Amino acid sequence: FDEDHLSGLIDLLNVFRVGTLLLPYLTPWDRLIVALSQGAADGSDLLAFLRGPTAFLLERFEGRIERILLVPPNGEGGEAMPPAPPADPFEPWEESEARPPIVIKDAPPYDEDGDDGFGADLGLSNSSVRMLHSGGYILVSRAWEFVPYNDCRLDSLGTESFKDAARPLAKKLIDEAEESERQAALEELMTLYDETFKSPGSKKISARRRNEISLFLYAGPIGDVVLDFAHVSIPRHRMAPSATEVPPNWVHTDRFGQMLSGDGYLHTQEKIDKFCQFFSIGDRLRRGAIFQVMHHGSEGNWRVGLADQISPVASIFSSDPLGKLGHPSASVVSDFAPYHPVQVDGEHGWRAIGIYRFL
Repeated sequence: FDEDHLSGLIDLLNVFRVGTLLLPYLTPWDRLIVALSQGAADGSDLLAFLRGPTAFLLERFEGRIERILLVPPNGEGGEAMPPAPPADPFEPWEESEARPPIVIKDAPPYDEDGDDGFGADLGLSNSSVRMLHSGGYILVSRAWEFVPYNDCRLDSLGTESFKDAARPLAKKLIDEAEESERQAALEELMTLYDETFKSPGSKKISARRRNEISLFLYAGPIGDVVLDFAHVSIPRHRMAPSATEVPPNWVHTDRFGQMLSGDGYLHTQEKIDKFCQFFSIGDRLRRGAIFQVMHHGSEGNWRVGLADQISPVASIFSSDPLGKLGHPSASVVSDFAPYHPVQVDGEHGWRAIGIYRFL
């Protein structure tokens, strides 16, 4: 829910239709805290989105999103095993059998009625909005799964003392018709937030709290498979792609899963242990061949030795080394050096095409 991510999402949805949009689920208090940590301005898309994420998306992009799946915080023992693969994944469907392109383990959205903070997200009542079970997955064609992971932990920020002080201001921000009154309430909330949570001596709240709600997403085949063939190339902006080396010892293994990490944090051993425990179910962690390194390879999102614990076939750094932040950090690149590090940016990509078969 960082502002640059939301602006990118808006650009994409103005161009593409989306079948399934995954969002981390946040309570009304969580959404208010994120808005304050971001410095969201009254009248901005970011503030409108955080007041009701699903309502904002469904209204702004009516008819362009087939379904929105909310992902609750994981890691509470609700991890789901992959479904048993069919004897023949490619056998024809029976005429009498429904043929949904995606099978979802879902539950109704949480009931936010009566909750305060930013109040209920009115889009939750829409039939296209569903909630994944904790540890749930999306199954495609009975042969491929998508498994999101939400490590959001903002509960400690929403203390009762903060809520008591913020409650009348939040209500004013939502209900006031006058822009000047809403702006005054927002400024008071910002001041309260800074006074409550800012570290002594710091000028502003750390961005870490915003990115800690970034989703991880695993995608990979189900069942016993082997990779028979792989071809890797580098797509180039306005130029023909160029062939490049296939990561060593990849073909003839069962590793073809991919792990996307967004701006997530694996910077403490506790977070790493929870992440590894969650994705060890169904052997997903080991079968994940391609790992997108968190937050462009930023040192602040990483812990020494993480690469050995993940042990990917290839490590993708989505970053611009010449940018003002200088991502990726040299220490992170060094950690992933034994695991085929690859740089991708606005000019160069990395494309792996593989053929795997069911055993």
